[in-house]
Amino acid sequence: MTTVEQIAFRRCRVLLQTAESEQQPSPELGAATLLELRNGGLVLTNPDALTTGSAQRAGQWIAWSREERGQLGTYTPLFKGFPERLPDFDLAELRFGIALVRMVPRMLQSPEPLTDTEIRAAMDFSGIGWWPASSVPQDVESARKDREFQLALPADQLKQLTPVTLVNEAQFRDVLRQFALDCLATPTSLREDVRADLDGVLDLVLDGEELPEPGEVPFLETRILLLRRRFQRDPSVLAELGVTPDDILRLLADLAGGDVSLSEKVRYPKLTRAQRRGIISALEATPRLSDVFRRRSLWLAIARGLHLAEFDAPRVQDVFGRLRAGRRDATSLPSRTEALLSEGEIAKAADLLAAEAPGLLMRKLRRIVHLAVAVDQVDAVLDTLQQTAEQVPPRLLWAAYAQFRDNGTTYPRLAITKKGVGLAVAGPAGHLAVPESVLNRVLNVLDTALTRQASEREADSELKLAGVKVWIDPALETVLLPDQPRSTAPGLVQLERGSRVKLGTAPVLRLFLHWKEPKGKTSDLDLSLLALNETFELVSQVSWTGLANGAMTHSGDLTSAPDGAEEFVDVRLDDARAQAGWRYLVPSVYRYSGPSFAGLPEAVLGWMLRSQPSADHATFDASTVVNAFALTGNGPQALPILVDLATDEVTAIDLYTGSGYHNRVENTASSTADLVAGAIARAATRMSVAEVARHATRARRGVLVDDRAGAEVTFGLDENCTFDVRSPESVLNLLLGKSPT
Repeated sequence: MTTVEQIAFRRCRVLLQTAESEQQPSPELGAATLLELRNGGLVLTNPDALTTGSAQRAGQWIAWSREERGQLGTYTPLFKGFPERLPDFDLAELRFGIALVRMVPRMLQSPEPLTDTEIRAAMDFSGIGWWPASSVPQDVESARKDREFQLALPADQLKQLTPVTLVNEAQFRDVLRQFALDCLATPTSLREDVRADLDGVLDLVLDGEELPEPGEVPFLETRILLLRRRFQRDPSVLAELGVTPDDILRLLADLAGGDVSLSEKVRYPKLTRAQRRGIISALEATPRLSDVFRRRSLWLAIARGLHLAEFDAPRVQDVFGRLRAGRRDATSLPSRTEALLSEGEIAKAADLLAAEAPGLLMRKLRRIVHLAVAVDQVDAVLDTLQQTAEQVPPRLLWAAYAQFRDNGTTYPRLAITKKGVGLAVAGPAGHLAVPESVLNRVLNVLDTALTRQASEREADSELKLAGVKVWIDPALETVLLPDQPRSTAPGLVQLERGSRVKLGTAPVLRLFLHWKEPKGKTSDLDLSLLALNETFELVSQVSWTGLANGAMTHSGDLTSAPDGAEEFVDVRLDDARAQAGWRYLVPSVYRYSGPSFAGLPEAVLGWMLRSQPSADHATFDASTVVNAFALTGNGPQALPILVDLATDEVTAIDLYTGSGYHNRVENTASSTADLVAGAIARAATRMSVAEVARHATRARRGVLVDDRAGAEVTFGLDENCTFDVRSPESVLNLLLGKSPT
């Protein structure tokens, strides 16, 4: 169970100084504790604050560090000799063919299914120098012995350390309070695990008087946290808070412990009569009651539980009567908008959206402006845009700005569902493009609105930038603005899909996959690595169908994981760079059979940088992990990152594919290449953090400087920056919303 102290560790990188013993440890104990923390991937920023009592808690802190680095036990490869002491020869088709011949006599003798032992024996070719046992179920007893062997091996010398700070109780509450305020003020969605941690600390760090009203929280999914608290105290308050039908659906999902993004079916929670009355009263009061048509089947199911006939709500009764009778409502905003667009009344459609849903106008702006050009209504549309833009959240303005700046150049594009599934959006180059003169006018209107909004934030913010020296890390030019992090995988480092960061320096990149199957169910996950050329064509790979080539080595394939199993792939980076035609390396995890990733009790993927990648050192070393995250999707394939061998950069992909089983490199290479290409191309249709930070600095009259040492405010990718983009909540508040007060 997650504790408040663990939340503070992973969100704020602070450790609560124990009050049990405030004595300074002996030099020997202090040095041993710091070394132990280092081997767990941690370094204290204030080692002088270490006490005897705190030293006794180092084991707990290291456990937290190892958990977020993907270590859920002792990991071991299938072969003790991995990566260097392995046979050179392996041909999967021949191996499986001979194994099948070996199993035929037994299958003819008895109709009983083959046992794991029989399958392993048939797949064992160690006597002739082939891979001794691959593509077999896990041998639990052997795996446990191998884990004991791993515990005796030394660690790697190359470390990826996370700085942490010891704090007293007052400081502890202060940093958690700031985390909560940052989350509540964030003008974008929160990652699901961040939202859960916010919920876990609110009662501790903010009392009722400090909590903002739900309407003051800029993003609706975060708003639901406060709405739920108010609703549980007094259900009648909903009608006073101006909630929409979608707000109510999110509230019901939250009450039932479901997904407030509405990407999954909402379960109907147990409600009292007073709570049902509060919901129906809110529906009766909302001017957006026709929104129920957008989620017709869901609302029809929920209406049965609400027992509408028990309450006096004539508007609700009327709308739900029409909802039962048909799928469309001509009075709804989408229906009225589409009717005007189909009639060529583009300016009137823009006016309608500006009056009732300015954010929707911004989402449809490319299409509206494109249509307006054809009917000579550009001036009227831009007049409406100019009058409306400052009412629109800056994240939507920036999204529109980036899309217009690209002006239909980049296709196909990548769409990402709320569950992280990547979909290619087709369109010819130039789709919805507008003439350059119109394009420049639109960009100017958007830029003017963004500048004015930033100036207003300067007046409202506690952090003033006027006259302040601001340094922006050049690395942020390739880090994309994380304006929708909802479906981003929980991980050690969070980056928006399509962002690029430096790989780091090491001889070997080691990928790892760990999973554990539910009791009574078999799960087969397969770690693979694809090598693609400049045009994203498959040129080489390692996987269960081919376990080695000149630059990559696979640790062997397991087809079950009752005790938790691992697969590894090593990439000798200099050898990979020297391969003709190799440009991109794409790790992939295939769900060959069994439950979805989300249905597994444990499923984690990550990568290490290793300086001593030999069988004489521990195969898994948490302190060398660069990033790791849980696999939580329902699709059959997970794509975490892409390594660009030409630029030594890692691109965040973090996508799942749609559906299907028994996938492997050979039959998914084309679709994988399309998704990878789309993820890379996202940079053309998104804003970088550096661009938005520069704009905000200038608009707020800050002074941009090239020297980090002389700056008073810094944006970067490390914990020593004023704003560390790897923890985006406070960054987004400064760039896209009002700072908490």
